[in-house]
Amino acid sequence: MTFQRPSRLGPVALLLGLIPLGNAAGEDCNRNAVADPEDIALGESQDCDSDGIPDECQLGNRDCNRNGVPDSCDVAGGGSLDCNGNGEPDECDVRRVLAFPAPVTYAVEQSPFSIPVADLDGDGDVDAVTANRGSGSVSVLFNRGDGRLVAPVSYSVGASPQAMQAVDLDGDEEVDLVAGNRISGDLSLLFNGGAGAFEPAVPLAAGSSPISIAPGDLDGDGELDLAVSACGDARLRVLLN
Repeated sequence: MTFQRPSRLGPVALLLGLIPLGNAAGEDCNRNAVADPEDIALGESQDCDSDGIPDECQLGNRDCNRNGVPDSCDVAGGGSLDCNGNGEPDECDVRRVLAFPAPVTYAVEQSPFSIPVADLDGDGDVDAVTANRGSGSVSVLFNRGDGRLVAPVSYSVGASPQAMQAVDLDGDEEVDLVAGNRISGDLSLLFNGGAGAFEPAVPLAAGSSPISIAPGDLDGDGELDLAVSACGDARLRVLLN
């Protein structure tokens, strides 16, 4: 057996070769070649919860403030406060408070009901569009680039649009619009001619009172299809592209 030099200062010196590493599960958890009970007894490791295991071996996700002390011991010893009593130091339990400023108001047409957002003009900024239930129109508001929107451009659609989606319907990499018109019982497709300039709405029959539209490639052919639900109906309508 080859002995290493003593590793402890003071009156007690342990010859490391005499203490086999890992001779029992958890007996040398910090791998310093000294059995855990001896480590604690010599004061080289703390055991704040008196379970016989050095604290540094029990941290894991229990040392949220990374000060080398298990959270429970940190709180119990007064090193950290725990005002809400959840066992977690308060400095780790901060919840972000959202503080919104006063709203900026933009005039659109009557009774905007649905408001999807998307990059409609391809400039990398997110724009907004409203489905105006009371005026049978949609209003497009482009983003200046700093979150401020320009005056809306409106397009006529069917009667009482309530549902609205902003998606690339024709696969030309431009974001188009589809509105679900509750009273006229159809969809209005507005294709993007580029840079957010929309063509006149094309009506598409969808059954009575469409109020929700979900786009997706339902048949796996690479084309975007539409699933439509209606008010007062017990059926789902699927329009394959």
